[in-house]
Amino acid sequence: MNHYDRLIMKLDADSIALLFTPDGDLGNIAHGRDSIKKFLSSFKNIEVVSQSSTTSSIKIKKDTAIQTGSYRQVDVIAGKDTVKVKGDFTATWLWLAKEGWHIKRMVTTPAN
Repeated sequence: MNHYDRLIMKLDADSIALLFTPDGDLGNIAHGRDSIKKFLSSFKNIEVVSQSSTTSSIKIKKDTAIQTGSYRQVDVIAGKDTVKVKGDFTATWLWLAKEGWHIKRMVTTPAN
């Protein structure tokens, strides 16, 4: 998740999409690497000022890991409005032979 956080800071849509399995899901918003990349590339007017995540649990069974935790993010929109968001996440990771761990599904739930 530390690597994911660093890529979010840069809004590196290409690299973030490659962290997912070829048929990975970003919630119910995007399915597959191309769709994830296209979705993330649409955030042209957002600067991520900070991004952090904290893992509360990881459960591994064979080639699948379920990671849960929380996240905090601060963004500047269109160079003027600052937005602070936080919430919980669940990431389902899949071990791909010769490629290592990749995200099969990432779901976030915003907190108030």
